[in-house]
Amino acid sequence: MSGSPVASAARLLPPPVNALRLALHLEGIAPRIANLGQWRAHLLARLRRQAALTGYAALAALHEELLGCPGRPAPDPSPGPAEEVVALRPRHDGGELRLLSTMSTFGTPQGALRRPGPGSA
Repeated sequence: MSGSPVASAARLLPPPVNALRLALHLEGIAPRIANLGQWRAHLLARLRRQAALTGYAALAALHEELLGCPGRPAPDPSPGPAEEVVALRPRHDGGELRLLSTMSTFGTPQGALRRPGPGSA
């Protein structure tokens, strides 16, 4: 495939490959994303949230790195709570695909961990 993201992003591919870095870097697939501002805002908002919730310094460092990617367009406003699904629109061979991505977190409801007290059914 000519103009392949893989060909242009060889330095981004040594293991372990970071999908966010590959997606948002100008040597990765960023130039091929039709809605880069919206997609970038979505990914960075999710990454910022994960870094804040976990306190994991590597996520915060990655967020700062990706904020500083050269030549990036100004991000569109972050998706709101009702916009958990954002279409990724990569361009390929003169056309455009629309791919859906969603992030889900599975957990245990707090009530499920409580032991029934005396007299409860």
